[in-house]
Amino acid sequence: MMRFGLFTDAHYAVGKQYGTRFCDRSLDKLRVCLDSFRARGVDFVVNLGDIINGAHDEAVDLANLAAVREVLDRSGLAVHHVLGNHDLESMSKARVLGALGVPPGPGAGCAPRDGAWYSFSAGGCRMLVLDANYRADGVAYDSGNYGWEDSYIPQVELEWLADELGLTATAATSAASSAAAGRLHTFVFVHQNLDDRPSQDGRDPHVAANRYEVRAVLERADHPVTVFQGHYHPGLYQSIGGVSYVTLRAMCEGQTSEDNAWAVVTVDEAGARVEGFARQESYVLG
Repeated sequence: MMRFGLFTDAHYAVGKQYGTRFCDRSLDKLRVCLDSFRARGVDFVVNLGDIINGAHDEAVDLANLAAVREVLDRSGLAVHHVLGNHDLESMSKARVLGALGVPPGPGAGCAPRDGAWYSFSAGGCRMLVLDANYRADGVAYDSGNYGWEDSYIPQVELEWLADELGLTATAATSAASSAAAGRLHTFVFVHQNLDDRPSQDGRDPHVAANRYEVRAVLERADHPVTVFQGHYHPGLYQSIGGVSYVTLRAMCEGQTSEDNAWAVVTVDEAGARVEGFARQESYVLG
């Protein structure tokens, strides 16, 4: 059996509140969430992005990242990071990951060049972290050079994804992909969304521009695949083409201690299930 924890969209920022987002409450909410993860005995945690609100000011954002990192480090839990659009408003991807304590280099949790996609294995499952922080013209997000509605996964990352799922000729010789046929489950983590809200009629600003292409790759896998996402604050669950898409509720929404959201995913011989806490729903995955 394996368990891992998930949270998203903390949007932490000192003294910041706007609309329904109480960003300055997120450190306390995060502490509650991490205590729950420890009590449940999770093997690791994934932050699904937008861990800070982004101030277009590097000094402010670094201070907020330092405060978040201190809380995470004190938890003693292994935390993997997905980058979100708010995280990159004043810095490069490498700078943000460095501030969160992620070592540089593809062997240490970061893809080469300007990307932040990577993989790891746990409990007989493959964990794939995607980076959709690119503009549709292929330029990587860097220090606010983007609009939040302009999201894209570049071709080189799609090729890597296909290889990780065991779908390419090179996958047969890849150490990361050689056991794909016997894999229990692949879990994909991304900030921007890969599924469409039916009510949006294709105009949803939360989705990656080439989501149909990404979904086509995921649907070719010969074993269960689940995608965990953030970005869309109300949260959602959908199954499309045999792939489950679980969008977690945002941690930053609401001002009370009850206005929180996190989840624990359990994988065992019976399958995979999402146990939601506070305002997060629970799901049984296919």
